[in-house]
Amino acid sequence: MISIVICSITPAKFNRVTQMYRRLLAGTEFEIIGIHDAKGMAEGYNRGLAQSRGDLIVFSHDDVEFLAPEFAPRLLGHLGHCDVLGIAGTTRLGDARWVNAGMPYVYGQVAAPNPNGTYQVCIWSAAQRRIDGIRAMDGVFLCARRPVVESLRFDEQAYKDFHLYDIDFTFRAHLAGHRLSVANDLYLVHQSTGSGSRTWPQDAAHFQAKFRTALSPPTGRMSQFTLVTAPTAADVVEVMTPPHWGM
Repeated sequence: MISIVICSITPAKFNRVTQMYRRLLAGTEFEIIGIHDAKGMAEGYNRGLAQSRGDLIVFSHDDVEFLAPEFAPRLLGHLGHCDVLGIAGTTRLGDARWVNAGMPYVYGQVAAPNPNGTYQVCIWSAAQRRIDGIRAMDGVFLCARRPVVESLRFDEQAYKDFHLYDIDFTFRAHLAGHRLSVANDLYLVHQSTGSGSRTWPQDAAHFQAKFRTALSPPTGRMSQFTLVTAPTAADVVEVMTPPHWGM
């Protein structure tokens, strides 16, 4: 059984994302748990975990859309090879931003809609459908085995806002010996490109101090992702599917 935990304060977004998951997971046993008054993402996700019954726990933002055909088989197929699955992350972590690791350590791809109806596709690296050996991941979408989440939980004492809960959780999962992977073939569209927060600097400093001895040295190299403009959702899928993947 899959439990999907979503923190959302906007009814329209929550209704839209739950309809999507019901469509994508049709024929699969699942439940959707909405947390509509979360004090922070870590607190909300911990509360959702306590209400859940699934063997696999999905933690999802409320403004996502997946374009992948056969979403459920792909998701479950990837989970046969890892303990925590995301859609973007790094095999090397040097600070509180996973993207700062740069190439060749960052993986994943995410699309976002443009005001004119087109899409921007952000590609870090998508050499294979699934990248194993990940150390930390973005939290826009995470799916984890229940024992992993129950043993680690999200650090709601340290992170009371809506950031760093994800990097902290996934990095601790890596340090505990769990297998982390990025799925490149779920084709996520994120309606938001993220925003800053006044608590970010102090929370990032706490993260640095907490993991000081476990973080990798900075590379000192500048790195930039690939950005592609796609006219339609079908083009998004084509852009995100390298021919060398094969069938």
